[in-house]
Amino acid sequence: METVRLPYTALTLLGGRTYPPLFWSVHRSLGASPAVPGKAESEGSHMTYSNNDSRRPRRRLSLRILAATFLVAAIAVGVTSSASAQHRDLTKVSLRLDFLIRGHHSGFYVALDKGWYKDAGLDVSIAEGTGSAPTAQSVAAGNDTFGFVDATSMIAANAQGAGLQMIANMRAKNGAAIIVRKTSGITSPTGLAGHKLAITPPGTFFYNIWPLYAKAAGIDTSQVTLVPMSNFIFVSQFLAGNVDGIIGLVDGELTQIQLANVPVNVFPFADKGLDTISHGIVAKKSYIDANPKVVQAFITATLKGWKFMLDNPNQAIGILQKTFPNISAVQYVDRIKGVKNVITTKNNAGHPLGWMSPKDWGATAALLYKYGGDVYKTIPGGLDNLYTNKFIPPCVHKAAKANTYCT
Repeated sequence: METVRLPYTALTLLGGRTYPPLFWSVHRSLGASPAVPGKAESEGSHMTYSNNDSRRPRRRLSLRILAATFLVAAIAVGVTSSASAQHRDLTKVSLRLDFLIRGHHSGFYVALDKGWYKDAGLDVSIAEGTGSAPTAQSVAAGNDTFGFVDATSMIAANAQGAGLQMIANMRAKNGAAIIVRKTSGITSPTGLAGHKLAITPPGTFFYNIWPLYAKAAGIDTSQVTLVPMSNFIFVSQFLAGNVDGIIGLVDGELTQIQLANVPVNVFPFADKGLDTISHGIVAKKSYIDANPKVVQAFITATLKGWKFMLDNPNQAIGILQKTFPNISAVQYVDRIKGVKNVITTKNNAGHPLGWMSPKDWGATAALLYKYGGDVYKTIPGGLDNLYTNKFIPPCVHKAAKANTYCT
């Protein structure tokens, strides 16, 4: 005799019929021929069917259906459990931006929207910032895992014991400039004396780097009236003639002003030798050392998002508009195109996106030491402690053009 046992849970999946508990046992005489209808005997928690039962083919079919149903149910439960486990296994991390949303921030939102962070095992939340300095402080305090911060602010924070390290850089040039109307009569940086200059609030990159530039350019800051305001309105204030000039980015505010067809004079900070490493991703070094796999996953997915943004600016801004529907698509697309001009220097060109040159970091530290205050004169742990390239994925293809990154 051969006995086939099926779990009771599988047998109750069909038709709502009442079946005996635990198991059914079906005893069959191997090789026997169908005979005169027999009877079914109930034995406690089992039912035994004689091989002579004429309903045997129908019973066999029912058992096959029940077995298949049980298998499907088991697979469904397994898939659901696997998906739930995978969701539970995602590591929660947060990213604090340097300021209110800009076009190049869309690289992070691309990685989020396309599920690349989740594919890397991360549950990422992104929040706007109020300046690089506050963002650096937030990461140092453990309120955020990662921050998008400019190098000068990170160095200043580290001098106060923040213990941050840059793990990828997306702006190897700061791209900052003084922008004035041609009709203002200002033809050099020193000509700002007696004029109003719009600048972002204290704690932001522009506000922090302004005194360094003023010193390098020989500007008497006591003769310049600074008017702090959000970068979301200072371009409109400039266009309205309420201020004589602004500090902005050549790939940002300048692009927006050019779209308005307003003739301007531009004085890049780099022309006075103040071309520092700018924005990149930072984290506490203690967190980096303790969680290298999380950091690697975050950087790899982020750089994938940034590459997509740089290659597909229109699509990237479309993704950004899902979260920020009121941004100007035209302005933000042009800003992404402008970012390409500040990603590489002669020292990091040909390397992967995010890679940092020791020469650029050395030059930045030297400039801050020369033009900055005492806060920039001490670098805890030395220059090598400020950054690391170990999380930057290697390239497969060489750079297609000069002064660009490889892929």
